[in-house]
Amino acid sequence: MAGLLAAALVGVTQHAGAWGTPHTEITRHGLRALPASDRAEARLGGLRQMEDLAWGGDYQGGAFAQYFVDDYLLFPEFPRHSSHLMPDVAQTWRPFFRRTLQALRGESPQNAARWLGTFLHFVEDSGSPPHALPLGGAVHTRMENYVLGLHVRLDGYHPREFPHDEAAAEGAVVSRIGALVAFSRERAERLRPLAERDDRLACEPLILECAQDTIRAVADVTHCLLVLAAEGPRPGAAVLRGEVRASADPAFPQTPVRVLLARTGISTVADPGPRLPGDREYRAAFVLGDLPPDDYTVWFVRAGCRTVRKRVRLAAGERRTLSVRLPTDPHPGNRVRNADLQLRWLRPDRPDHWTFAGGMWLTDAFPIVRGGRYVAGAQDAAGARRIRVRVGEDPRFPGAAPAANLDGEALALNGRYARLEVEGETPPLAAWVAPAVGLKGEAQ
Repeated sequence: MAGLLAAALVGVTQHAGAWGTPHTEITRHGLRALPASDRAEARLGGLRQMEDLAWGGDYQGGAFAQYFVDDYLLFPEFPRHSSHLMPDVAQTWRPFFRRTLQALRGESPQNAARWLGTFLHFVEDSGSPPHALPLGGAVHTRMENYVLGLHVRLDGYHPREFPHDEAAAEGAVVSRIGALVAFSRERAERLRPLAERDDRLACEPLILECAQDTIRAVADVTHCLLVLAAEGPRPGAAVLRGEVRASADPAFPQTPVRVLLARTGISTVADPGPRLPGDREYRAAFVLGDLPPDDYTVWFVRAGCRTVRKRVRLAAGERRTLSVRLPTDPHPGNRVRNADLQLRWLRPDRPDHWTFAGGMWLTDAFPIVRGGRYVAGAQDAAGARRIRVRVGEDPRFPGAAPAANLDGEALALNGRYARLEVEGETPPLAAWVAPAVGLKGEAQ
């Protein structure tokens, strides 16, 4: 994934305006400051990818080969997208600290890295001068981007120590990020008139000071998380592991499986196994550790497959392994997530991966094969529902391209991403955007 996210985000940085290039350098040098005892390289599946993952917070609604960005931005404790400016960004600190700690204790290194990348994005944005003040417009862009990336570094820093009690550590981390905001806000006040008159040379030293303290904050909070999670699941916690199998989708072979525990804030994305070209079966593995003993309903959701639920009773200290096969969707190759609208994990009042606006039910964006011929539709107990498909080049704005009204005929969709809209006040019972014929090649 390293490089893919960075490439996909080339056009996003101008849009989001959050630190620009320094996001990469801030993450790199902050993680380089971690002590060897943190074993960060192994526990996060490699530090190089963190430079890409730290951008994820800016890419709301993004869809990549192995995961959807919103799966690491939205969860029941934080079910909405947030502004990254103060004071709104401060609301992310506690829930994402706790969620990242949970992932580090009980999920795969890849999942832990994605959650940490999201949390670090919010930390880094908190240290950006125009985010800390806050300000928008051209002055915002100048106040965080008028610094050369090669200057954004900090050698010889040793992260501070935090309490080993989880609640006390959380409070100390929030205080640390608050101090970062205060540090950057004070400099932002001095930066503002310089940026207004577009004096880049005068801006750069102050912006660099903010970037350097943000590096220190990244090292501090990451070190705290790794120390707290060092022993893995806590004594008496249960661990649920599993293998998930499904028919391979030749056009999208790495379409992810999401595993969720109902009535909790716990979910993970299964890590795909090795695959050879032409494989007809998809395999992935997952682990959910640090679980309180309880009765759980486990949901397995994957585009192109029927949703599966399993009941599991976990005793204190139990290690349970599941083997699950996901049946193929009635419309093979269906790109719609939660196509039967059964999953309501994020919010109990609406199906996951759907929103309602303007009398239409709208899916999350999903990738499609450019120029592929698709059939689309939706139905409820009364029969077919009126639908349309929107296509575009950016997963955040697939409605930017003209909509195509479909009445069951096959249609070439000339975009990289699509969304399905279903007319009506009530959600449908099923929806699909599926290949009219087998699509050749693999879309990434």
